[in-house]
Amino acid sequence: MKNKIIIISGDPNSINSEIIYKCIKKLNNSKKKKIYIISNLLLLKKQFKKLNYSIEMIEVKNINENIKSNKLKVINVDLKFKNPFKVPIKNASKFIVNSLTLAHNLGLNKNVLGLINCSISKNLLNKNKIGVTEYLASKCNVRGKSEAMLIKSKNFSVSPITTHI
Repeated sequence: MKNKIIIISGDPNSINSEIIYKCIKKLNNSKKKKIYIISNLLLLKKQFKKLNYSIEMIEVKNINENIKSNKLKVINVDLKFKNPFKVPIKNASKFIVNSLTLAHNLGLNKNVLGLINCSISKNLLNKNKIGVTEYLASKCNVRGKSEAMLIKSKNFSVSPITTHI
């Protein structure tokens, strides 16, 4: 059964950790059990500490494990940093590419309902004018610029005519 949702934490030099924290806090326990964050565990801990946020986290090695915890489940991606909100661009770029590659591979799993990505600066992808949509489309061998971006809420969905210009 497809029931797991993968969230890519995105740019480590952004407000994404704050958004993740505030969103997770609003979820009920049954939904929290389905969420897996692709990030760096130590980075999140240090960012949350700096923001005075308290949340229990556990590192998960495999999303197929039967983990029914309400703790924030983090799939760790290596990242070198000293200051949690001033990660060097080279390190952030490598972290983003590794996170997206991992998310793509996990997204192919039968147990994954979908991927959600937090904001990522396009210049971190090391390619000219490419965003997450195009990056994931290239990983799936989507050709002819036929990829589509979907922005969805409970009552409204939008698919822009263009992706990233």
